[in-house]
Amino acid sequence: MLKLRDWQEKLKGKVVEALRSKKVVLLNAPTGSGKTLFSLLVGFELFDRVIAAVKTHNEFFPYYREAKRLGRRFSFLVGKPNACLFASKDADSEDIKCGFCPLRRSVEIEAQLPPAEFLSQLKERGGNEGFCPYYTLQDSLSKAEVVAITYPYLLVPWYRASIDVPLEESLVVIDEAHNLDRAADLTERVLSQRSLEGALREASSQEARSILESIRKSLQGLINQGEKYVRVTNVSFVSQDELQVLADELEDLREKMIKERRIRRLHLGSVVKFLVATRSPDYVIYSAEGKLIARSFAPLSEFKEIIEKSGGLLLMSGTLPPKNYLTKVLDFGGEDVVEFNAEKYVRLRSYEAFDCYLAIDVTSKYELRETMASKYASYLLKIYYSAKSHVLAVFPSYEYMSAITSKLKIPTYVESEESPVESLAKLNERTLICAVSRGKLTEGIELVDEEGRSRISDVAVVGIPYPPVDDLTEDFSNRAGIPLHDFLRTNAWIAVRQAVGRAIRGPDDRANLWLLDRRFEEIWWRKSLNCLNPRRVRL
Repeated sequence: MLKLRDWQEKLKGKVVEALRSKKVVLLNAPTGSGKTLFSLLVGFELFDRVIAAVKTHNEFFPYYREAKRLGRRFSFLVGKPNACLFASKDADSEDIKCGFCPLRRSVEIEAQLPPAEFLSQLKERGGNEGFCPYYTLQDSLSKAEVVAITYPYLLVPWYRASIDVPLEESLVVIDEAHNLDRAADLTERVLSQRSLEGALREASSQEARSILESIRKSLQGLINQGEKYVRVTNVSFVSQDELQVLADELEDLREKMIKERRIRRLHLGSVVKFLVATRSPDYVIYSAEGKLIARSFAPLSEFKEIIEKSGGLLLMSGTLPPKNYLTKVLDFGGEDVVEFNAEKYVRLRSYEAFDCYLAIDVTSKYELRETMASKYASYLLKIYYSAKSHVLAVFPSYEYMSAITSKLKIPTYVESEESPVESLAKLNERTLICAVSRGKLTEGIELVDEEGRSRISDVAVVGIPYPPVDDLTEDFSNRAGIPLHDFLRTNAWIAVRQAVGRAIRGPDDRANLWLLDRRFEEIWWRKSLNCLNPRRVRL
């Protein structure tokens, strides 16, 4: 007999009834409280299938584990580059022309191993037996009772259309739903000097190279090297005929790769997709970090359709933003939304699992950052040498992180766009783990020992991690109808709570939270972070 935790027992009936009444359910439940199992239990009260959408492949495992615990058939789907026998992992899904592949057939399977292990064995078997692991996984979804997919397969229409699983007959669970305000990232298109130089090497015709060279020269006058996004208007690099020349060249390359059974990322593909985006009214063009970025808010608008098509919809997170924020960002009415907070019933609430310290002599306010960098470095040294285990330090930007960490002479692990998260598990000596607000280290790491206890003893929030106030932030705020101040503060609150969550992975964990910015003295911050009476410190 499955024994439920107190909060699961008390909320299960209420959540089931809300879903039965066609309400969208928001569930806030701390890390380690059992929300994955809970989502399956309420789902199977009403439906024969639960579809779980998660941010990363690593998050498939809890659904596999709980499905097996309940005796339910599990399957999952990864992107083509991860499953294709001929593709490198950096390849783009759209560069894999399956129609030309001699192995485009599937076999019947059942995932009896953890997803990562099962995928590895499936690819080995596919190579030996001559079938496609991707289409095999895709076909297996229709027979599974628990289906795990990543966000694009739910939020991007053309990906969603590729899976044959009826939403209307399922409970759709969106895990780590605090990430939904980043859904616009899923369809981002980027143009850079690097991608153009790569495309020039790939192009075979003189006509295509001439067009690409013209774009490269035009790009030089448009790019902004700073971190802030600057809106760019009237971007028109090519005519329709010139775009077609590049698109034809791209198709030839894609066909050639599949025939040669060696598929890699095509820079020309990145260029063509960006140029196509500039012709769509859904996209806005920005310049930042030496690149042009095309952003569309369309994935956010998809939410209404997902609500209409889903049998039931459950949004879960340990740091779920306020209902009013979510409904505005995702552009759906809040009258049919019900919130539940599991922390009211958890024996040890997440905010009781840490001791709070507030530094009253530092701030990361933009105009003072340069003068404060040395002081922040001193604080991190103090925290590091007093810590029992690893220290997670969260910075508002890569630029400021670099300015501070360059002054430190202690073991550090500094996040970059290329840094492999897996290497963190190999850290033995006490290390200062340096991460950027709402980056992959604050969102996706679980650094625990063999007994599941956290190996992070201290979390240092180096300044309030507000997003930069730039054209992109203002466009997002205006689109959602959220005052800019509220939008910035909610994003910063999510970032801080996510950072704390890296240190509290279960009911027995305890950590120190260092709020290194005097602006955290505001009553809103102390109340929202449940640090009403922090220990105030100064150097």
